[in-house]
Amino acid sequence: MFSRKKPVNHSEHESKRFPMSDSFMPDSSLREQIPLPADFSGVSQNDLAIISAKHDRKQFIAALDTGALSCLPGKNGLADTQPARNAVNRTTYRGSSQLLLKIFQKQNGFPTAKYCTFDQVQKAAAFTGQRSYLKKGSKGITLNFQINGEQKSVRLFNITQVNNPEVVHAYAEHLSQNREEYFKQKYGDRYRPGEKQAKGPAIICSSSDPDVYLGQYLTAISLERPFRASPQQAAEFAQNTKDFIFERNEAGHINPFNLNRLGSKASNYCKQMIPKVMKQQRETNRQKPPSQIVAELSIGY
Repeated sequence: MFSRKKPVNHSEHESKRFPMSDSFMPDSSLREQIPLPADFSGVSQNDLAIISAKHDRKQFIAALDTGALSCLPGKNGLADTQPARNAVNRTTYRGSSQLLLKIFQKQNGFPTAKYCTFDQVQKAAAFTGQRSYLKKGSKGITLNFQINGEQKSVRLFNITQVNNPEVVHAYAEHLSQNREEYFKQKYGDRYRPGEKQAKGPAIICSSSDPDVYLGQYLTAISLERPFRASPQQAAEFAQNTKDFIFERNEAGHINPFNLNRLGSKASNYCKQMIPKVMKQQRETNRQKPPSQIVAELSIGY
């Protein structure tokens, strides 16, 4: 992710002044710590996180300026809501991680937003007995997160960077079936597997405030719905987001983790919005004939 260059030495008080946000924290099964590369061997994990945060900020702003950010609407007024997910445990990434993974996908022209770790590729090969490895020259994306105040990192690769993605998919299906059996045995007749829901209408953007705009976008991703925003809302969101990311504190410093903070705020908004949207959908479905609901489950809308 980083070019080889002379190590950058940040003062210890700078690392403490900007504590790391947890918006990058992936699922527990992805906590595969990345060792420091040779050219950063003299840099602490916290200082490396600062370097990485500045790099991510640069990538994010570039995508924002060019209109390539996935949450921005296209010519049809709809944003890209194909979720960035882990190909093995099928977890949907959240907060800033979702946006950065979508940027990585678009930069490299990957047709899908499914990701996995090197360790998951190896486990898939061991399980199936088939060769599965990352293609030569594959470069991943490193996400930073914090567990109990300690800086961690995880490197992810797009599933299309694996020579035989079907091996990874087979391993993922095996784990999914195991989880299903576990819950059946644990809860017995009380267990009710989740049923497919009608996708419902688009989430309509109602604000250009960065946390609300992104929170509504993340809600659309979570519920597999379209997300619609006007060009004016998108333009105002872009400017407001820049103002937030480059906001200076009382000491005149720009917190390099402002993007992470924004991701955390948007994720919290999303968590609060999802139950409200689902409740509204249930109330709407009660007023529809069963035949219409079945049709919507089949085609979505």
